[in-house]
Amino acid sequence: MAGRTVADRNRNPHCFEQADSRKEDPTRHRDLLTLCPVGAGHYGVERAAASLTLVSNTLKSAFKRVKLNRARVILLDAGQRVLGTFAERDFPRLRYAA
Repeated sequence: MAGRTVADRNRNPHCFEQADSRKEDPTRHRDLLTLCPVGAGHYGVERAAASLTLVSNTLKSAFKRVKLNRARVILLDAGQRVLGTFAERDFPRLRYAA
């Protein structure tokens, strides 16, 4: 698990570096700026939150040509809802994409 986490952590800035490159096709920016943690359990939700923090705090000062407000984090899961081990009443205002 730790090896996967390190590989994931290193891959995210690489995508942003590509988007920031003058050589990169601007039409690919949306793809490069989309992070997709898989699994809506504790680990996946934590990864999604860490990805948002990475984009909004850490990467902001490093990448000047990329519009980081266009970065997206999409949490993917095969289950019916995020954090499925918790009771649904604990999350009354969440909306789920179909």
